[in-house]
Amino acid sequence: MQQFPPTEDVKPHGPIDLTDQSSMFLVLEELGITHMQREWLAANAPDSPDLQAAEDQHKEFFDDLCGILEGRAGEDRVVLNGWAGAKAAAHLRAACPDVVERALERLGAPQKASDASDADVFRAVLTAFEASLSRLTARQLAMKSDGRDMSPSEYIQLMIGWSGVLSGASEALVLEDKDLPFR
Repeated sequence: MQQFPPTEDVKPHGPIDLTDQSSMFLVLEELGITHMQREWLAANAPDSPDLQAAEDQHKEFFDDLCGILEGRAGEDRVVLNGWAGAKAAAHLRAACPDVVERALERLGAPQKASDASDADVFRAVLTAFEASLSRLTARQLAMKSDGRDMSPSEYIQLMIGWSGVLSGASEALVLEDKDLPFR
């Protein structure tokens, strides 16, 4: 028995338009969920058999999104509008070079954003996104331990910043200082 009737909101969608900020927001949320699950298990249940499954799932999502951004996905998964690959990587190099360089350093490949391969730029940007998300989560946990709640708008603003720059809707990565991935 179906508990909920099908609606347009939960119906599977067609290929992802990487230039659509709302679509990029949703894609980043999926990656973020796997990142936060893995991070939570590592911190709170390091002996759990679920940790390896969470790590595997995160790696799969991360690598898949890198491939999509690099242009290695067919028209069954992505709207082929020229945004993936070199054009998107050039935008990210210009939009957030310091973030790319700090993330490349974290990944063990210290170099200028302008010298990094497209694949390395995408890995760096997604690594930086996850670092921002981790900072937000840590801040939220600290607030909760002080008996305060974080406004949902803080998460939404972080996601708007990242989805905007990744979709090309923003010419620069716009985040509050507290949400910057590296400080």
